Amino acid sequence: MQETREIRALAIAATTNLRRTGAGWRVPSQTGTGSYLVNNGACTCPDHETRGVACKHMLAVEFTIRRESGKGGAYKVTEEVKVTYRQEWSAYNAAQCEEKERFAELLADLCSGIVEPPSAGVGRPRLPLSLVTFANVYKVYSRFSTALQQCQPCHGKRGTDARAQGTGHPVGAAAQGRGD
Repeated sequence: MQETREIRALAIAATTNLRRTGAGWRVPSQTGTGSYLVNNGACTCPDHETRGVACKHMLAVEFTIRRESGKGGAYKVTEEVKVTYRQEWSAYNAAQCEEKERFAELLADLCSGIVEPPSAGVGRPRLPLSLVTFANVYKVYSRFSTALQQCQPCHGKRGTDARAQGTGHPVGAAAQGRGD
């Protein structure tokens, strides 16, 4: 029976977080959501309280202490430390504002390589395929509706075509109605 307890204790020591507190060791229960307190050769679990023998929780603490002990009996204390980093909010905000502008430039450059299919010559004149592609991809990228896309809080520009206009790119020219 002791062998079964030792196997379960090894599983507890290997897979759970045993915490040392001021009152002793907190060992999580394997069957429930609670935990048991192990201190000075005693455990608060029902098995130890009724039988008075070393339970799996006490053995798990023993295995943990043995595992974490260094040479010469020194005890290695491990603590969980939350690391926080300082945020440069001005740089973050500038990058967020510049991201859309840079994306628009790169997308306009990519769309300039789209070859227009031959026109049938009848019906309403088509919008350039490069402009339609630019508008659709940019709308998906920005995740905004067309109406919301018209407002640019970062630089006070209006509309996606305002970004492309300064690039000297055919998409910008088509957005202005020039069709270079």
